[in-house]
Amino acid sequence: MKVTQAAKSVIAFTQPKASKVNPGTDTAGDIPVPRSSAQVDALCNGGALSGGIQGLISGARLGGLNGAVSGAVAGAVGGMVGTKVGFKYQSFPLALAAGAGSGAVGAAAITVAMSLLTGQPISVANVAGYSILGGLTGAVGTLGGSRRAVTRDSVYGGYTAGLVASQYTHNPLAALAGAAGAGIGGRAQTVAGRAALGTVSGATLGALSAVPYFLAGHPLAAQALVEGITAGALSAPAGTVVGPVFRQVTRNAQDEMVAGINSKLDPWLEKHPLGTGGKMAAGAALGALTFGTFGMLAPVVGVPMLPALGVSVGAGAALGAYKIGTAIKQKEKAVVAEKYLQTYVPAGPAVGNVLANLRQASAVE
Repeated sequence: MKVTQAAKSVIAFTQPKASKVNPGTDTAGDIPVPRSSAQVDALCNGGALSGGIQGLISGARLGGLNGAVSGAVAGAVGGMVGTKVGFKYQSFPLALAAGAGSGAVGAAAITVAMSLLTGQPISVANVAGYSILGGLTGAVGTLGGSRRAVTRDSVYGGYTAGLVASQYTHNPLAALAGAAGAGIGGRAQTVAGRAALGTVSGATLGALSAVPYFLAGHPLAAQALVEGITAGALSAPAGTVVGPVFRQVTRNAQDEMVAGINSKLDPWLEKHPLGTGGKMAAGAALGALTFGTFGMLAPVVGVPMLPALGVSVGAGAALGAYKIGTAIKQKEKAVVAEKYLQTYVPAGPAVGNVLANLRQASAVE
């Protein structure tokens, strides 16, 4: 009986639940429909970040520093463009085409420019390889900017599974094929539908990842094609099934943890309110935690991790403190402005009537 109850509790933790941190919402992770340009920009930035990071990692595996630059820029640009187009026209196919197209063009342009600057020869296979890299990262970034959590989570799961597949195929593009295929599969409404769509899209993109081998006349091109199709057909459905479950558990755990901290921290802050310095220190700590982890990506491009972590943590702390300091100053200015209005600007007739009635009611009491 206890085992059954424990199993039910574990299964329940993989499902969205009412948030303890934000009452009235849940932990599903879906983002509400944007109602302002700032909200749209925030989602577009999320897509750019997703495509940029995965493009950085896969690009570095494909071509070192030059590949990292091409992948990161193409992923960021493709993610930004694709997400913006998707929100403007409310069309998933158009968004995906815009993201993949802009990413492919961007990566190809950067490859040609780098070749001209360094004097290295330009080959069709090389340009095509980076163009496919850019197209896949642009698609991944577009999918990563989706309002639906299951799509974003599927991209995460597909890329993780794709990294494993790329170790066996020795094809850095296999990870991106798995991520994009899983993200497309995440558009389906059921688990079975996501797995089926992920299999088809992953296999198709896996085949695309072998194109550079054929253009280069590689003797193992046919083998690369079979491996690419197999890797995509396995990693994409695995990612779109496992990724959303893992990320949902993570969101639930974060909600529980933050609620537990707040239950202890809020009473203490009521008795010991933070001053400006304390608030800026808290902002610095949050910024360091948020941006510090980016330093862990440094070894991908050949930079030692510890110095990179020091830079990213320091930059994050400075940015966090600056943001909090700016918010405090804005609030202080707003308070001063409000006091000025209350003191020197006469209330309108309607407000005056309300105030008069309030005074009269107070006098009667």
